[in-house]
Amino acid sequence: ILLLQMSSITSLLIFQAPSSFKTFSQGAYLHYPKFKPFVAPMVRVMGYGIPFSEGDQWKRKRRIINEVFNFEFLKSKIKTMEHLCSKAIKDI
Repeated sequence: ILLLQMSSITSLLIFQAPSSFKTFSQGAYLHYPKFKPFVAPMVRVMGYGIPFSEGDQWKRKRRIINEVFNFEFLKSKIKTMEHLCSKAIKDI
């Protein structure tokens, strides 16, 4: 995990390996709160989805979608995604 200090109040986390993200998603997220001045306006538009949730709320939402968005599930939906994308492009 690479932590860049962008300013006195803003940091940026960069995950260089899947194992780093795994470590982060299994509890290290508690040590990296969201940047409130950025998150507050986004929450008004998009709600408290995973990108804008923290702590136990984030963990609960992540656990729910983790079961659905696994590799095999996504792999089984490739044909449908291709069809819908092609249709959307034709409609433009």
